[in-house]
Amino acid sequence: MSESAAEFREEVAEAAKRVLMALSHGRRTAWELKLELKVSHTVLHLALGALLERGKISLQPDHLTYVVEPVGVAPQSPVATA
Repeated sequence: MSESAAEFREEVAEAAKRVLMALSHGRRTAWELKLELKVSHTVLHLALGALLERGKISLQPDHLTYVVEPVGVAPQSPVATA
């Protein structure tokens, strides 16, 4: 049985949230995100498109993939341990 359109939209929305969480630890390539999040190519790229449209990420071509960076978020500094 195939999933409904509503379920698919929810899957893409959830992937978009997970992308933003992953990017909170630094920029990633689209390939790294696909492997880290274990999502299909289609779901990942629809999530990236939605985030790009909302101005949440930027994409820069990098050889055969894209570098994905959050927009408007200061880079995280490593936490010093005493």
